[in-house]
Amino acid sequence: LPSPLVFGAIISDHHNFDHRQMQRATWIGQLSEYSMEYMFFLGLGESNDTFVPSDVASLDVVTLDVDDVYGNLALKVLRTMAWALHHVEFEYFMKVDEDVYMRIE
Repeated sequence: LPSPLVFGAIISDHHNFDHRQMQRATWIGQLSEYSMEYMFFLGLGESNDTFVPSDVASLDVVTLDVDDVYGNLALKVLRTMAWALHHVEFEYFMKVDEDVYMRIE
């Protein structure tokens, strides 16, 4: 990834493809105008969950080694931050939930 001023980490449940598509179709398209980049961060699902998201191979999706359950949200955010620190140079880090519409200005 290029070095953005702001890196947005969008925390998403692996089942919520529609949420990710809605964000891609709306505010995400404006990010490059403001030196901002983003990635979606998904967990693996619970150990007995065989569901595979249709966008798991997308260039804007990172799958973390954590069960995608609410009780692991803090761990998921920590692993997201660790991934970002090792893979992206940025000035500011922004955690975004998947059900948020951002007004970029």
